[in-house]
Amino acid sequence: MIAKIDCLLKELSKRYQAQSLFDPIELVDYEIVQSHDRLPAWWGANGNFLVRPRGAANGIPHIQLHPGHEKCSNFILICNGEHDYGVLVWGDGGLMYVAREASIAGANIALGSGCVYCGPYVRHTARLNLNCRNGGAIFLRRDVLIASDVIIQTDDCHTLFSVAERKRLNPYGGLIDIDDHVWIGQESMVMGNSKIARDSIIGARSFVRGGEFPSNVVLAGSPARVVSSGVNWDFRDLPPAVAPTSS
Repeated sequence: MIAKIDCLLKELSKRYQAQSLFDPIELVDYEIVQSHDRLPAWWGANGNFLVRPRGAANGIPHIQLHPGHEKCSNFILICNGEHDYGVLVWGDGGLMYVAREASIAGANIALGSGCVYCGPYVRHTARLNLNCRNGGAIFLRRDVLIASDVIIQTDDCHTLFSVAERKRLNPYGGLIDIDDHVWIGQESMVMGNSKIARDSIIGARSFVRGGEFPSNVVLAGSPARVVSSGVNWDFRDLPPAVAPTSS
């Protein structure tokens, strides 16, 4: 069964162009859980898999079906790290990975036919919302620090269209790629088609709506723009006289 999941994992990671993140994942020390009080009764029958480290005490988030949607199918949820978070599911072929070293307890994840990757040492303060839908993807790569009340969302969830042309104007799905060692400030919002390079900072209450931003910058404002460059940050709250080491 693990071999079957591994094949499906490779197929889904190719669909979401995330082979570099998912191909190194080995599932030899994992087990499949298809019956649990945190899993919907129909979970396994619809071809969905929840995978956790073998012998884990829990390792299962709270999973619920999105109201008004068909039961999801062909999902793979690989759950490491802290597991007191919720996942709202719908659609077909969803993929989620939470690294062993990640800490997202209390987060809310909406996953509808999309891909969510929470890499090693991704952590948040409180009330993180990840909303991934319509074939979009959210990649939080490594050592991403997220303050309270942050929203990371692949699209607007509703349709904005031209009356004359009857054509959708806002993005449908989208990629959000947060590189290593990025600090996201309190009450910020990051939308689809946004790429933030490593060692950067998103200021509090900023609104990032698309765009590709370089490393070692501070983004701030609504819409967010580069307000400072040639900077980095340190998790430690160091006094001014102490020079931090490079990350």
